[in-house]
Amino acid sequence: MELNANDKIVFFFGAGASVPDKAPPASELLSEALKLNNQNGEQYIDEDRINNVKRFLKEIFHDISSDDPPFPTFEEVLTPIHIATQKGEDFSDEWNLKALEKVKFDLVYCICEVLRYKLKEPKGYYNQFIDELFDRINPKNCTFLSSNYDILLDNALKTKTPIDYGFDIVNTRDSSDKKKASVLLKLHGSLNWNHYPNGSSKRDTKEDIKIYDEKIKFNYAEIDPDHNSQYSARPLIIPP
Repeated sequence: MELNANDKIVFFFGAGASVPDKAPPASELLSEALKLNNQNGEQYIDEDRINNVKRFLKEIFHDISSDDPPFPTFEEVLTPIHIATQKGEDFSDEWNLKALEKVKFDLVYCICEVLRYKLKEPKGYYNQFIDELFDRINPKNCTFLSSNYDILLDNALKTKTPIDYGFDIVNTRDSSDKKKASVLLKLHGSLNWNHYPNGSSKRDTKEDIKIYDEKIKFNYAEIDPDHNSQYSARPLIIPP
């Protein structure tokens, strides 16, 4: 494709875009996450969280060991939980709102950990794509849409250009960066967005989203779903 420096182009990254970098396909994301244990590598895996998700799947989805019918996807499990918690409705006496909130956090933990584990040594296809693209076209003329949670594209872009996520991020160093930034819209949230639904403190009660601006990463340990404070951060994942 012939590109001119001033062309304006939109790129869409959907399910499968990160598979060449060893990310599991969307249909296998949850099943791969539930295979994680402390024998997989150096990083500690919270097996209690994984076991809580397994128990939920066994009791609600019944036989999760069989591939016929297929194992449920992450979105198929998260979406009804998300709807129930939004409406304030229990699944059952055992799976009440408190238990559903807990398993929702544990589901996100599973996805965070499997992506961290699988993508700790990416092959670099995103970086190669961005390098070649921005040799031909001005970064500010590019808009990227992504339905993926991982941050491979984010990190590749950060090597070349500031990122405009389409909303104000409270800890961005320089708002003037938006004038020369590439727009990246992540339709289902992102693992590097720390969401403060009630603000970050009693002094600051405005809903905010924070990212690590210098080096985009995700550290689930800093997002504690068991923390009793209404001001603690939450991972921002938006189910379809």
